[in-house]
Amino acid sequence: RVRALQAAPRLHTRLRALASTVVEPGAKVPVTLLSGFLGTGKTTLLRNLLEEASQAKDSKVGVVVNDMAAVNIDAKITARRLDLDGDSPKMQGAAEFVEIGDGCVCCSMADELFTTLAELAAVSSMKGYKYDHIVIEATGIAEPRSIRDQFQDAEAAGMPLMEEVELSTLVTVVDSAAFLDAY
Repeated sequence: RVRALQAAPRLHTRLRALASTVVEPGAKVPVTLLSGFLGTGKTTLLRNLLEEASQAKDSKVGVVVNDMAAVNIDAKITARRLDLDGDSPKMQGAAEFVEIGDGCVCCSMADELFTTLAELAAVSSMKGYKYDHIVIEATGIAEPRSIRDQFQDAEAAGMPLMEEVELSTLVTVVDSAAFLDAY
C-alpha cells in the first residue's frame, strides 16, 4: 500500500497540496472524503496526509473517523501515532479528531455526520480559528456517492452548515492487488 502511494507521485503531490491549503477568511472549509474497502490503506493515507499537514505552520485539520464498530480502532491508532511521534512534536494539536462509531455515515449515521461537522465548526469558531481542511475517513462499507448526495441535498436545502463547509474532494483508496478480483 505504501509502495502504491509512493508510485503515484501525482496523488501524493495532490494530497500534499490539500494538506498545505490555507483557507482564506470568509471561504468555506474544504472537506475531503476518504473511502475504500476495509484494509485498503485509508488510515495509512490519512496518517500520511496529517503528517504533511503538520509540517505547515499553524495548520489545523479537523478529522472525522467513521467505523461500524462501537470502538473506533482507526481513530485511536491514528491519534495515538500522531501524538506519540517524538520526531514531530508539531503534530500535537495539528489535528482534532471526532469519532463516529456504531454505524455508517452514508446511511444509519448520516445525520450524525452533519451534526459532527457543525460541532467541529462551532468549536473551532469558539477557539478563534477556522480549520484549513476537514477530512472524513468513512468506514470500509460506506458508499461515497451517498455521502456526496447528502452534501448536495444539504446545499440545496440551504442548511446553514453549508455556508461554512463544502465537499471538495472524494478519494477512494483501492487495493490494486485485489481490485480486479473484486471488480
